[in-house]
Amino acid sequence: MVAGLLVGNEMAVGLIVHPTLSRTRDEVHSESVQALARVYGWVMPFWYAANLILYCIVAVVLYRTGAKGYPQAIAASILMLVTIVFSSIGPAPINNRVALWDLTRLPPEWKHERWLWDVLHFVRVIMLVVSLLLFVAACLASA
Repeated sequence: MVAGLLVGNEMAVGLIVHPTLSRTRDEVHSESVQALARVYGWVMPFWYAANLILYCIVAVVLYRTGAKGYPQAIAASILMLVTIVFSSIGPAPINNRVALWDLTRLPPEWKHERWLWDVLHFVRVIMLVVSLLLFVAACLASA
């Protein structure tokens, strides 16, 4: 459930929230993404870490019990770790810059930064979906 909520949240941000904000006036767009960057910058590291820990716990339990799904659980855990590293070097630094913007004087490249974040976020969502599918497959194979 924790992983499903994370994936659903990240999909909603990428498919609904950010596309909607990009169609608003620049002032609304920049102010909104800055507020979101601050909140998500605080919450998401814990949420991602919780997912990784839970995936690893399940992988270890499945491995120790000899359950059929342990390879998928290990793969899901590894992919979640890769996603965290990717997020730390891709979208997160952009979020950190967005959170510090002076909204009265946006950087000249701010729209490019938003576009780049959206592209990197799309890649992240794909990794999260695949990781979740692997995790579900592990659980189903072990049931």
